[in-house]
Amino acid sequence: MIPAEDTRRLYPRIAVESPVTVVESMTGAQRAATLADLSTGGLSFHTPAALAVGLELEVGIVPALNITPPLYARAVVVRCVPSQGEFLVSVSTQSMSASPSL
Repeated sequence: MIPAEDTRRLYPRIAVESPVTVVESMTGAQRAATLADLSTGGLSFHTPAALAVGLELEVGIVPALNITPPLYARAVVVRCVPSQGEFLVSVSTQSMSASPSL
């Protein structure tokens, strides 16, 4: 777990590496990404292309094993920085559910 005090976040984030699907709310454009961490208030993922701060998204996390339900989060990009040849995108979650809304 990543301590909240080390990253100025309200909630501690849990490091998780998992494939995710990112869909832009306005255009429906879809891209694959890799989850880096998640918490009650947000999550971060790596993606090859930069995303604009303020962009509204839906992020889908569908576990490989069906023992854990999928998680879909409506979110807003709050930060996008270069990281390891890609971009690390941090989002603030607005709502979460077990089914997609887009």
